[in-house]
Amino acid sequence: MELSDSEILFYQESFKNGFRVDGRENTQLRPIKIKHGSIPAAWGSATILYGDDDQEITVSIKAKTQIGENGSPVFAFHISQKSDAKDEDKGLIKYYVESIQTGSSLFTKIRAAEKTKNLLNSFLDKYMGEVIDRSELYLDQSTSWLLNVDVHLPGELSLNQLQPISIAVLAAFQNLRFPQVIVTQDQVTNNVEVDLRENIIDEEGTDTLESVSTSDSCLLIQVGICGDNIIFDPTKEESLCVDTSLLVAINSKGEVMGIEKIGNNVGFDAMKKAVQIIVEKAKDIFEFYGFNS
Repeated sequence: MELSDSEILFYQESFKNGFRVDGRENTQLRPIKIKHGSIPAAWGSATILYGDDDQEITVSIKAKTQIGENGSPVFAFHISQKSDAKDEDKGLIKYYVESIQTGSSLFTKIRAAEKTKNLLNSFLDKYMGEVIDRSELYLDQSTSWLLNVDVHLPGELSLNQLQPISIAVLAAFQNLRFPQVIVTQDQVTNNVEVDLRENIIDEEGTDTLESVSTSDSCLLIQVGICGDNIIFDPTKEESLCVDTSLLVAINSKGEVMGIEKIGNNVGFDAMKKAVQIIVEKAKDIFEFYGFNS
């Protein structure tokens, strides 16, 4: 997507006036609607509609058990923010972003989409790999849960979708439920077997599906910086009109877990101002959607 010089100037003037093209104030997020459990066959899922045009993102989580080589569980190297458990005593979370690309030059679109998809996956792995305490995914006998998290976007991919994607991911993990399993090891062959409990209803009539907490997870907040103006949750067009963009990973405690710069260099004062506003906004998002419980 390209904008003419006059279009860029028009957007930048709207930033200065504090009233954006879509009617939002500079620090206002696009409206988001969440539907939990949108894919019944998944272990956890959510669909969000965001923006005035109801752009859709669906996240589905499927789980399977995994047994590591030589009796050790398979694991990924993530920086653990929430648990003292060793990495070998944790499960694994893997992200897969997919989209249907459209456009006049399909080959060019596909190549650009693949690059963007790889970047989206890398950011999700880096900052959402600890969306839950992965030690909760460890079962027994060197066995753990492997969570495959599919992120579906019907339109074209862009980096400015990371913020709504992170909200959709957290909503899907809110909906995630595990059945109870029995892990046994054959005394003769030493093979590990995992069986689902046949009855998921206990004597009191309560299901024994197990949920996990997202209370210490990260939210990805994206802002654009244009001069002295901080632009929250920029659209794809707005992202082309700012000096630089920041992607900030922040948890429910208000702790900044990482900052990624997309674009030109930004001064320290501008970055400090942006992060301070992001911390306050993130608290509101965590509380409003119940991600901190």
